[in-house]
Amino acid sequence: MLKALSQLESPEEKIAALCSRYADLLSEHKQLQNFLKDSSKQHQQGFEPGTSCVIDRRPNHSAIDHEQAIV
Repeated sequence: MLKALSQLESPEEKIAALCSRYADLLSEHKQLQNFLKDSSKQHQQGFEPGTSCVIDRRPNHSAIDHEQAIV
C-alpha cells in the first residue's frame, strides 16, 4: 500500500486511495463478523450430519483490479 501511495502525485489521490482501501477492509470485516455470528449460532444449535463450515478466502477480483488501477 505504501508503494502504491508513493506513486500517487497529489494528496487528494492519496486520501482517495486510502479511503477506498479502508472501505474495502471495512466491508470484509463486516462479512467476517456476520460469518462468525452465523457460525456461532450453528455451533450452539449443533451441526447437521453431512454439513460443513467453509470460509471462502479467495481474492475479490474487483478489489485487486481497483488496487492495480491505483498503482
